[in-house]
Amino acid sequence: MKNLLFFLILISCIACHPNQTKVEVDGQLLGYYDAGKHITLEANVPSGNHFQSWKGAEGFLSDPYAETTTLQVPDRKSVRLHTTFSSQQLSGISDIDQIFDEIQTQPTNITNVKAHRAALYRWWRLLWRKGYDLTAVQLLADALLHTNNENPKAPAMVDSAFGRLSALQSEGKKIQEVKANRQPFNGQFTNWGYYNGTEGHHTGFSPDQGATEGKLQWRFPKGYYSNAAPVLENGKLYLSTPAIDVMAMCLDEITGETIWKARQYGENFYEVHGSRWAPVLGDKQVTIRTDYSPASIKILDKTTGQPFVGDTTKVVPFAYVRKGNQLVFANQLTGEDLKVIKNNAYYGTSPLLSGECVLIGDRSGHLFCYDLKGALKWKQQLDQGIVGEISVDQGDAYIPGTTDKLYKINLSTGEIVWTFTSISQLEHAAQFFSQPLLLGDKLVVGTAAAQVFLLDRKTGERLHETKVDDWVRAKPQVFEEDVFVVDYAGKMYRFDLTNSGLNLKWKKQVSTHPITADLVAGKKYIYTANQQWVLQAISPETGNTVWKKGIVEGQWEDGEFHMADWAGGLLGSPVVADGIAYIGGPDGFVNAVNVQTGKEIWKFEVGSTISIAPMVADGKVFFGYLGANTEHYGYNHPGEVFALNAKTGDVVWRNKEYARVWVAPAYKNGKLFFGNTDGDFFGVDANTGQKLWSFYTGKGTIKETLPKDTPFTHGYPAGVYSVPVVDENMVYTGSWAGFYYAFDQQTGKVKWRTKTGFNDWGGLPDSAAPTLWKGKLYVQKFGSRIAAIDIETGKISWEWNAPRGYLQNATVAAHDGILYGSIVRGVTKLPMRSAMFAFDDQTHEQLWSADGMGGLTAPVIAGNQLIAGSSADVFLTSRNRKTGELLWRYNMGGEMLENVPAVYGNMVFALSKNGYLHAVK
Repeated sequence: MKNLLFFLILISCIACHPNQTKVEVDGQLLGYYDAGKHITLEANVPSGNHFQSWKGAEGFLSDPYAETTTLQVPDRKSVRLHTTFSSQQLSGISDIDQIFDEIQTQPTNITNVKAHRAALYRWWRLLWRKGYDLTAVQLLADALLHTNNENPKAPAMVDSAFGRLSALQSEGKKIQEVKANRQPFNGQFTNWGYYNGTEGHHTGFSPDQGATEGKLQWRFPKGYYSNAAPVLENGKLYLSTPAIDVMAMCLDEITGETIWKARQYGENFYEVHGSRWAPVLGDKQVTIRTDYSPASIKILDKTTGQPFVGDTTKVVPFAYVRKGNQLVFANQLTGEDLKVIKNNAYYGTSPLLSGECVLIGDRSGHLFCYDLKGALKWKQQLDQGIVGEISVDQGDAYIPGTTDKLYKINLSTGEIVWTFTSISQLEHAAQFFSQPLLLGDKLVVGTAAAQVFLLDRKTGERLHETKVDDWVRAKPQVFEEDVFVVDYAGKMYRFDLTNSGLNLKWKKQVSTHPITADLVAGKKYIYTANQQWVLQAISPETGNTVWKKGIVEGQWEDGEFHMADWAGGLLGSPVVADGIAYIGGPDGFVNAVNVQTGKEIWKFEVGSTISIAPMVADGKVFFGYLGANTEHYGYNHPGEVFALNAKTGDVVWRNKEYARVWVAPAYKNGKLFFGNTDGDFFGVDANTGQKLWSFYTGKGTIKETLPKDTPFTHGYPAGVYSVPVVDENMVYTGSWAGFYYAFDQQTGKVKWRTKTGFNDWGGLPDSAAPTLWKGKLYVQKFGSRIAAIDIETGKISWEWNAPRGYLQNATVAAHDGILYGSIVRGVTKLPMRSAMFAFDDQTHEQLWSADGMGGLTAPVIAGNQLIAGSSADVFLTSRNRKTGELLWRYNMGGEMLENVPAVYGNMVFALSKNGYLHAVK
């Protein structure tokens, strides 16, 4: 009877909701809803746990990683959602937790201490990027930094550290933000047009009020150079990563769960590089390249991710570009060089293997076809440079030009079949076309002019054109006969391909950060990787994220992604003029951003690491880029210096004569002053870009006799990495030749040079810029001292030594009788402490000190405030500049490295390692 009653009730309920969807959350009935209705869901997080994600209704949740999300009710009979959580006891990263479990019964030993230590460091970094207070483990960090893996004490020390981190995470003590009462704004805006200041002296001072509340006004996404897309095969996604420990991953295509990780056990981000190139799949192996030498090529077992131990006696062709202009033919099974061909121009494409042909194009318009042994089969000269990625199908190649032309080339002969000319050119872009999608008798290609073209493959005839909201760099993809496009700003578009062309079905913002990596289409989802190094699986039906995974390992917490591994280049410093903030960085772009709204006004791409800061003067923005001195930073470019119109971003002049420029230029009386990574220092006409004079800073040193293509090391070449500083008649800078110099601005004549390097090889001065204050040049010396150089004589009149074991490599700030310098410990391995010091500028007496500020980043001064980020913490902090009293503290979610904030009006601007430019009021 009871069973009959239950059956009747069930039938009754179904009858009451015959066309509605039943929604359950964590086993509880939420209700019955019409398909298409939007329902807000809020997770109930048990005490002592962190929310991780929602499971169920994949593709119909606005954000499966947010505690509060929206369900778009699907047209189904029922939906069962459940929430997942993580305990605070363990890291939440599978291999780290596995090691932690293992050492409870099998302590670390000398054979696995390297792997265990690298995993420990990942956990450590994850905690400090989440804002945990690590003060209690500073002594342990110091001991770890002093104990190498060969030391018999190292294994026990690593195990002890695992236990301490577990206890610390369980305790859950985090450094809290501190807000202040917002002060009425006085309305004063002073242009911060130079690196670290308003006047080119690098003092860090602005007469403006600055941020008084410590509250976020807006943040602008500013990511990292990342064009590597995942490779999909047999239900698995293979990813290379730019990280120093986990260098590659294999994921399940449907769930995103990790199948394996490949590790290189890196600890020091200066010594170990990650991969910026997509993996290459073979029959049984995966080939990963982390740099540009044969030793950097890792061959992994496709099934396990372990080093490949199969047959390596045969030759499997593999080709890549080294140092921008060398085409390397290698064996995919060993990484060994087979042949290296040096080109006169820099390449603008990756080599593409198609049958018996290796295709590659350069920036001078040469298209080469080699056989698999490196013999030239044919060469074609096109009428513009070749930049982008090549597509090949049915005996034809599709070649993207630099500006506005797409070429179809016969693969056998190299003859041009047709040329398609876009209606737009865009000087702002280093690459104009996406890689074409070849689709039957049609071709789909996007452009940097925010166009998507549908072309006839046989004739090149334009069949249809549609506009999107931003540049299209990623290759389009097809899924269920529809075309998917994603633009640079992170919007995805689904087009119905009909006889009339491309008809928009939906568009959706799928990413906070720019997307330049090609789209990948799988069985159920579209995959896209953004410049915050996050891979997402996108539902083709709704455009919602189904799952996402950090390409660099980390975790989401409260909607923010925190990196555990270490990756990424050094960061850019903003400058601000006339209501516009200008910011470069490792993504290869300079962005102009409205300071009130955070909206982009224009962007300009060079495709390489932008110098440490732009500089604004006379209505122009000046900057250089690093170029191809190392492929890690260079992205296959020779280097160049630009002057852009500050309002529009249009080119005023550009000049490749100056090669690779890391520093921001100094400016005085219509002249620019800057150096390059080869050690040359220049005086340049700011209106024309014409060179007025130059000086080689390696002159008179041991480096003068060495060729400039000697392998890049710390201290060679004699590179200029210190941003120059000017007074009325002189310009001052430092060089890796080991000297600081005083140059006459008119003639380039050296007035004096002062040695501050360790020995004849130099290696310092480094990235700390000299600061001009009261007739003294305050500089970094030996990487451990602040020194004062008299600008008349070049003599050192005062030195301050950092505590033993600490690095001093940050620009000094100065104002109103006080100097400010900072230190950091273990910044390249295991950041444990940064600290700020205030000194009387006459007596050099220490006035106060405070932890959590500075390191490889300088402070700025506004009103009564000293404001700074940190290279060992994730906060932007304000203190009373005279007493050191804490005023406010804002959590940026990432550290600052070799970059500085900027002050403008009642705001401060800072770029942090989590991929955002923060505007704090």
